[in-house]
Amino acid sequence: LSLSLCSHPRKTEQTNKQLLSLFNLKKYPLDDPGHVQFRSVVQLCQESLQREGACVLPDFMPRDALLQVQTDLLGLKPVLSEKNHTVFQLPVDPSFPDTHARNRMVEAKISFIPRSMLKAGNLIEQIYAMPELKNLLSDIAGHDLKLSQDKDGSVYATVNLKDYRTAWHFDEHPFSAVLMIQPADVVCCHQHRHHHFLLLLL
Repeated sequence: LSLSLCSHPRKTEQTNKQLLSLFNLKKYPLDDPGHVQFRSVVQLCQESLQREGACVLPDFMPRDALLQVQTDLLGLKPVLSEKNHTVFQLPVDPSFPDTHARNRMVEAKISFIPRSMLKAGNLIEQIYAMPELKNLLSDIAGHDLKLSQDKDGSVYATVNLKDYRTAWHFDEHPFSAVLMIQPADVVCCHQHRHHHFLLLLL
């Protein structure tokens, strides 16, 4: 399914159709941004983001497609990270007392698989690079989103092992899209230092 390895136009088109087939196009017509249903999804998400700071797209991908995404993660050992940091993810500011909100500390125990550990040609990065998905998210955000090339933080899988969970914090980026590949016990929304939007693709 690797788009980057396809040079023949017809084969690239076939591969793109295969990627699009992973999504619920009837409910979310990614391949037709002019469709009334596409515009309706964008409007509903924008309203939800403004009202709640979060938006949920249920049935975005069928279960068998999510299992394909999970396959790319099987056998990869998560990176474990335990650290204390301020809720702003910045160094302690000595100009404020330790009890000040600016220096509030939290304990983070994170288990994740970074982008650098993903195998070549993996499905997750291909989905991330899909122009149709980027167009949908850009329309929802109200401006053109850029794909990050961060070798670890742009695309990664959070693996919630027992007692491992990201601590509450103000995030460093204004927009997040999370593809949930299995049901979550608890869903939390981080907050941006100015304004943060969270989009859950279920």
